[in-house]
Amino acid sequence: EEDPEACQVEIRREDAQVHLEEKKTETGEEDEENIVTMRTKLWILKKDDDASTASWKVAGLGELRLNKCFDDGKELFRIIVRGAGAAGVVLNSRVFEGMKPESADAKKVRFTAVTNEGGIAVHMAQVKEEAQARQLLSELKKACEASAGKNEN
Repeated sequence: EEDPEACQVEIRREDAQVHLEEKKTETGEEDEENIVTMRTKLWILKKDDDASTASWKVAGLGELRLNKCFDDGKELFRIIVRGAGAAGVVLNSRVFEGMKPESADAKKVRFTAVTNEGGIAVHMAQVKEEAQARQLLSELKKACEASAGKNEN
């Protein structure tokens, strides 16, 4: 039999430590002004397999942000939902006149947005409080009105 103590190796603490360099994380939102931030469950209306019907599917759970930025002097808005954990970006769409935001119920706001695949789909943001839904609807409507007549898509 082999002596277990003969296999032991002495490791110093300083040899086992990993030194990591801190890096600044960039989100692409650094030059944007945040209008609304809230936690949301984002739904997307998807066609079913038979393509004759559609149903709501959960797109992700995370932080919704409505941001304002300026491009060539034009005021533009976008809506972003970053998924919790490693989910990544669930939605990243410019706000446009035809989004048609509306109340789906007391805690849900429905709107049309550009999908990550480049198509257009109906989305629904579900929030925890009725006041959040009212705020999101109000600010999204204002952003749509401010985007009227601008071709940012």
